[in-house]
Amino acid sequence: MKNTDHHQLWRDALDDSLPAGFSAAALTQMLGAARSRRRRKAAVKGAIAAALVIPALFLALRPAPQLQVTRPIEEAHREIPSPTPPSPPPIQAMSDDELLAQFPGRAVAIIGSGDSKQLVFLDR
Repeated sequence: MKNTDHHQLWRDALDDSLPAGFSAAALTQMLGAARSRRRRKAAVKGAIAAALVIPALFLALRPAPQLQVTRPIEEAHREIPSPTPPSPPPIQAMSDDELLAQFPGRAVAIIGSGDSKQLVFLDR
């Protein structure tokens, strides 16, 4: 038996027990489902393509970053003075009498000679 004979037997058997427009309605419903599935697949493919193309276009069409011309470090170092703390006033040497006069009313003494002199407070 050929395949077409099987289809014919099934059609004859089903046509007797089913309502009049059933096979036409079933065929219409099946074709609608196939079209719907085909549209859904096309929409998914389109969404995937858009998800790949849009970021690529964004990256390709954005403006190139502007490069800033900078001076070499040596040039910048020469032009910008480094901050220096203010220099303290110069140290002035004073005589022994001037040093002792700085502490009136206290018992102080200078002990030693030459460069090894020390000021000693005697009231503590």
